[in-house]
Order: sequence, then structure tokens, then C-alpha cells
Amino acid sequence: MSVNVVGVEAVGGEPSSLKTLFVSPKRLGLTGFLTLLLGVFFSSGAWATPVSYSVTSGSVVTSVSVGGVIIGSNTSSLTNGSFTIDASSQSLDDFSITLEPDQILNLSSAYGGYDTVTIETATLSSEPGFFSTLIGSTAGSYTVLASPLGVNGSWGGSSSTGALPPVSNQPIAYSVPSLTAVIGSAPTIFINAVTLNSLDGAFVGESEDLVVIASVNISSAVVVPESSTALLLGIGLAGFSWIRSSRH
Repeated sequence: MSVNVVGVEAVGGEPSSLKTLFVSPKRLGLTGFLTLLLGVFFSSGAWATPVSYSVTSGSVVTSVSVGGVIIGSNTSSLTNGSFTIDASSQSLDDFSITLEPDQILNLSSAYGGYDTVTIETATLSSEPGFFSTLIGSTAGSYTVLASPLGVNGSWGGSSSTGALPPVSNQPIAYSVPSLTAVIGSAPTIFINAVTLNSLDGAFVGESEDLVVIASVNISSAVVVPESSTALLLGIGLAGFSWIRSSRH
């Protein structure tokens, strides 16, 4: 195996021609080869922002509000999601989370005859044209206003008294004008009270609309390697393996 290094041959301090050097990992040695690889890695821009992450842990508090009063809530874990941030420009460039299925919210007072609402599926994600605006910054975090987003999924409802037949697979297709996200350096993300769905009260004989709200706390995430990073890592592992085998 060899590594191609493109350099510039100078004459009198001025670039004169490009040349390709074929460097053998065996000639470089392990330390030299890894140093070369790191140099290519950083000069290639593989370490540049923005950076994409995959959510590894977090939580979501889902609540049902009627007339501004919370009548039911549920807390669940969050492990399915991704986001892209640019720490240098303090922006949120992409965002998507999927709630755990079948979020059951028992209502303190019946709404439209139902006292249980189930969020069967729900995915909140950025839509085409998504962008964020910086609205605040501190030493350890920054706050952005991001839009537009959408929620897709389904919900159901039931009555413990049997007054109404249960319903399920009711579509959720809700447009979220914007959300406010506080992004920490870990990185962590906290989103307070983003609306996931709204049900017209007149549809079920109620004077107030029913609103489903979520507060999202992403506590940890891992970097999603870019294709160039993965390629360089593969080259490095292959070179390391070749050097080791050549010594035996």
C-alpha cells in the first residue's frame, strides 16, 4: 500500500510544478505514517463544522393542554434522533427526533368524551428551508430560534367509561412555525414547550382546542462521521495493519 501526497516543488521560492510523491508506510514507520495521516485529515477539512450528531440519550415530557391548563402529561426516554450544529456560527442546521411509540396521557378531565389520549407515533423534524437565528449566547450555551418544522404521526383516544368507542390511527400532520432551542457545549439541546399537534375543539363539541406540547431534553449525542473521515480512518487502519504484518 502507498499514500499519494500532492506537493509543490518550488524554484527560487516560487511554486513551479505539482508532483505526486508515493510514500510507503513501511519507509515512514508507524509514527511517521500516522503523523502524515493526521496532517491530511486536518488539512482536508474533515474536522470542519458543521457537525452532525446522533442522539444517544434524553427525555421528552409530553403534555396535553386545554385553554392553557395542563390536564395530562407523560415522560419518556429519547434515543431516536439526530441534529446538525455549527458551533462556530452558533446555529442549528438540521433537527429530527422520534418519540417512543404509544405515549399514553391520562386526562384529569374528559375532552370530547375521551379521558385518555395516546400519541401512537410522532416525528418532529426540520423541513425544506430550515434555518436558525441566534437570539442569545452565554459562555457555555447559545439559544436559537429555528424554523420551519413539521410533525408527522398518529394518535388515538379512549374513554374509561365506554361512553365513546376508541379511535386510533388518527393522522398527525402539523406544521410547527418555529421552536426555541438552548444548545450546550456537550452538546446538549433543550427545547421547551414545542407544539406537536392541535385538535379543533369544535370537532368534538368543545369550546377550547386541545394542544399537545413537548419539552425535549437531549442529554448526550455522538458524532456521525462524514464520508471523508470514515475514508481516512479506513486508510489509517489499513496502513497500520500493513505495517504490523510487514514486521513479521
